[in-house]
Amino acid sequence: MKIAIVSSTFPGSRPGGVPTYVEGLATHLAHPATPLVLALGDAFSPNEVSLGPVEGFRYRAPIVWLRLFLALIRFRPDVIEVHNAPVGLPLFLFCRPRYFFHGPAVLEAKVEGASPWRLKVAGAIEAFVVRRSQRIVFASKTFRDLFRQLYPAVSPDRLRVRYPRMVFPSAQPLADKGRHFVCVRRLVARTGVDLLIEAFGKAVAARLLPPDITLRIVGQGPERTALESLAAMQPGAERIIFEGRVSLERRDELFATAIAQVVPTRELEGFGLVVLEAGVLGCPSLVTPVGALPEVIGLLDGYGLVADREDIPAALGRLAGAEAAGDRAKLAELVRRRFGARC
Repeated sequence: MKIAIVSSTFPGSRPGGVPTYVEGLATHLAHPATPLVLALGDAFSPNEVSLGPVEGFRYRAPIVWLRLFLALIRFRPDVIEVHNAPVGLPLFLFCRPRYFFHGPAVLEAKVEGASPWRLKVAGAIEAFVVRRSQRIVFASKTFRDLFRQLYPAVSPDRLRVRYPRMVFPSAQPLADKGRHFVCVRRLVARTGVDLLIEAFGKAVAARLLPPDITLRIVGQGPERTALESLAAMQPGAERIIFEGRVSLERRDELFATAIAQVVPTRELEGFGLVVLEAGVLGCPSLVTPVGALPEVIGLLDGYGLVADREDIPAALGRLAGAEAAGDRAKLAELVRRRFGARC
């Protein structure tokens, strides 16, 4: 069977999120099927086709769509699965692909402060894609239930939950727990990094953390300047370190030696792949009870913690103290067994 997967970008262009999910899916399907990934950015393998550069899609959309059609005509897939509605939009005019619902477009646009015009466009595109989809797939039961609230008229028979399969680094000896927490997030309001910075400051002020414990924030985004200013006002400001965008090797080093990773999402978390990326290196996650994050911790047999925003300072203190965060080797093995892609 030939499966065409239309994504937003490749992991090398935009790591995390949809590209990471698609990479794992394509790898997992490679034995029983022949997958082809079509996306923006640089293609690096024979089963990838670049539709053009990442920048300027809104101005180059007709060219991208033409390349998409030409690639599909050459490939002649049995199944088409679209993971990005704007990139795959014209396909829904001519056939009924599967659509992977990675998030509610209108709600996400509202969180990002989009204009009323953009909200209307996002809503119209999503409604059209939903109506024309042969099947709608979700990364979590949580987002499937959210979708049913947004689109109650859609038949449940068209809905499927498919948990991620991911490409993990080769198994290696796990590092000892170090003296830092790590947060790997895009620095936007939705991801709640400001909540973590304030919580860390409160934990320091309340002396819940030993004096050598640091918080390392990995990632870039439009909120970085504001977050750095917020961090500078906190007790223990010198212990909050912004790493910026780092290599995968440096990210994995931080995961492997962290006390825990913190995922302080404020709104709309469809799964939380970063929990798996940390877990496979033995690093448990402290998450807020938002979206599918509690569901993911449950899938990991409770390795990790779920805490409301006001409880994050105390949770940091517990994780840094005498209480064990869980068996790191068992967590790593569990993540590989349940979420690893067949390679």
